[in-house]
Amino acid sequence: MKILYVIENNNFGGGEQAFLQLAKGLNRREFEPIFACSGNEPLVSNLKKENIKIYPIGMHKQISLNLLSQLINIIKTEKPDIIHSQSGRANFYSRIAKNYSDITIKSVSTIAVPVELFDNINYFKKTFYILADKLTEKYTNKFIAVSESLKKWLINNHNITANNILTIYNGIELERFNPKVYDPEKIRKELNLDNNLILIGTIGRLTYEKAQRFFIQAAENILKLHSNIKFLIIGDGDLRKTLEKMAKDLNIYQYFLFTGFREDIPELLSALDIYVLPSIHEGQPVSLLEAMCMGKPCVVTNIEGINEVVKDNENALVSQSANPGSIAEKILFLLKDKIKARELGKNARETVRNKFSVKNTISAHEKLYHELKNE
Repeated sequence: MKILYVIENNNFGGGEQAFLQLAKGLNRREFEPIFACSGNEPLVSNLKKENIKIYPIGMHKQISLNLLSQLINIIKTEKPDIIHSQSGRANFYSRIAKNYSDITIKSVSTIAVPVELFDNINYFKKTFYILADKLTEKYTNKFIAVSESLKKWLINNHNITANNILTIYNGIELERFNPKVYDPEKIRKELNLDNNLILIGTIGRLTYEKAQRFFIQAAENILKLHSNIKFLIIGDGDLRKTLEKMAKDLNIYQYFLFTGFREDIPELLSALDIYVLPSIHEGQPVSLLEAMCMGKPCVVTNIEGINEVVKDNENALVSQSANPGSIAEKILFLLKDKIKARELGKNARETVRNKFSVKNTISAHEKLYHELKNE
């Protein structure tokens, strides 16, 4: 069965990681994954390692008849059984291409962040995206929501029936995110960080919704009581310079390390003492699951998507959203109570092992593909 995956790949975010993970894990005796995406790294090189066919396409333009033509030609050439897309632009063009390709093909759209919650675009673009999304949803055979809260959102705000939406949580490779196989001192040495430093970090694209600004503001409060700390901001994005300036303006830049984009996430997580996710919007954050799988005590915000993963005081500490004081309070508690921190980390790993294994995610997708093919 041929599956054509379509994704923007302008950044190597959670969607790209999830599609790569899925394509790598599919049973190749039953499924043949093909990708249509931009030629950016590291997705393309990783796909090539897996001998997965790639059609380079550009999705940087809001309106592109050439892109639509490219996708229609790919569909006509490959004749896939299913076209599976993720992200606003990829979903829009995939649905239209499927409808005008004259090929019998089923369509799947994964929703990680609804277009209404896009924060990095102006009002007019967002209005256009919302309209385009709703007008083309009728061409989609099945929607995948990465959380139950997203499923409810689609039902309530897009009038999609519940039986057309399947919740499939993101999955983590347990073997790769195994704390026993990494040496924290090695990565600390690479980063020129002393072993006695407390490392507190966050991982994600540097964007408005990931809200690293509250992490920086929380750090200011923490540094009033602790100075033997380094704060790691792992990832890259449009707000990097803004965030760096914020740390400088608060006179705490020397306590921060902006690593930029990194692929060695398990190694970096192994070196952290505490992981923080200060987001104000999330579908279902992969970075949180990765940190939990590495047995890290986590401080997260009280928002939908995250609430389906953690329980306060059981496998993480939950702070108020958009509240740096609350985030700082939770971090300070973990710095004081090392026993509780270890307990939370242990419970966090068990949560991922039991509920968020990549094997479960891949199996759910394979089952869906078979069901759609046989309809």
